[in-house]
Amino acid sequence: MAQASGQGGTHDPAFEKINLEQWLAERHQARFHLVGWVARAELAFHQRLMSRVEIELDGRDWATRRGDGKLTIFIQITDHDGMRYQNHGSIELSQLGDDIKTTILDYSQRAFFLPGDYRLAIAILDTATGEHSTRQMPFGVDPPQHELLTDAWSDLPPVEFISPREIA
Repeated sequence: MAQASGQGGTHDPAFEKINLEQWLAERHQARFHLVGWVARAELAFHQRLMSRVEIELDGRDWATRRGDGKLTIFIQITDHDGMRYQNHGSIELSQLGDDIKTTILDYSQRAFFLPGDYRLAIAILDTATGEHSTRQMPFGVDPPQHELLTDAWSDLPPVEFISPREIA
């Protein structure tokens, strides 16, 4: 679970087990087929801009890995001030079905955002082998069409990951 950092952003202790910056700079990584993006933010009933980090993984990459370890997904969002917001999730490889070869694994993480420019970094780790793959890309969150809420957001963090329990 991610926790607030005294220096801004949120720090997920799971990131201490990896070196994301080194992984992002590597040329030779496992070639897991990975697609990731951030959906367009919409005003939620919380009166905040909410979006999803969407990740798709090709099941063919995981068919031979069924049963051993976990597939861990690391998500880091960096704001325009360089503050990092981290979260992770995992999928037990023993839970993958026989038909995994013909499917796409979908992983989604919801978050609240303030309008602005960001950078998304995604890392995928096979815990049994240590193989990993990364992607990173810039994205932006547009402000709402009306400015009524921006003052109400003045003390909120630029990024706040949402647990599934908080959505209900």
